[in-house]
Amino acid sequence: MFSVLDESDMSIFASIAHQLCKRRNLYVFERKFEAPETVVKTATQIALEYKEANSIQGSKIKPAASSAQSWSTPPLHVFKANWDASIDKMQCRVGVGVVVRDWNGQVVATLRSQRDLFPDPLLAESIVALKAVILCNQLNMQDIILEGDSLNVVQMIKGEEKNWSCTGMIIQDTRTLLKKMKNWSVMHVSRNFNSIAHCLAKDALKLSEESISLEGVPPCIQHLLI
Repeated sequence: MFSVLDESDMSIFASIAHQLCKRRNLYVFERKFEAPETVVKTATQIALEYKEANSIQGSKIKPAASSAQSWSTPPLHVFKANWDASIDKMQCRVGVGVVVRDWNGQVVATLRSQRDLFPDPLLAESIVALKAVILCNQLNMQDIILEGDSLNVVQMIKGEEKNWSCTGMIIQDTRTLLKKMKNWSVMHVSRNFNSIAHCLAKDALKLSEESISLEGVPPCIQHLLI
């Protein structure tokens, strides 16, 4: 197959094989029958999401140290939460980075954590977006702006379309939490405007447990706040 199929067809084949295995297990262990056309449709969608996510991930630009200065403050009494994910493909781990700042540009909270996860960029970014919303919810913030450099995740959060993939269900959880807030919006920004969250995500891969800072800032981002 490697000699006759291109990369796109191979990814679809692998996705279909995986869905067939899940379909078998669903029938054997839960006695639930999934229609064959559903298997193909789901597998094709997952393969497409993976391709788009890799395309976006590959096009991101490495930020310069001064890029954090391009970040803009939110309106009065509104908080802005930037999120990003960092992926360690060799170890199958994802680093989570979230920074929340107020209308004066002051950092009020940061979150760093890492988890074992299949290194799918779209899935990783959707999980980190959810973590950002959970953090704001825990801090009882009612007016927030979310910013991330994953265009696909931003569009999915803004949309209303149902998606039963792993990523789609995480996005649905994110929307549900956001609806509990008074005012919220989500925006796509370039990596240049998201460098602090990116540094937090990279640093998170070194940690053994989750770290939330409500006073002070982690050393890994201090040079970006000068």
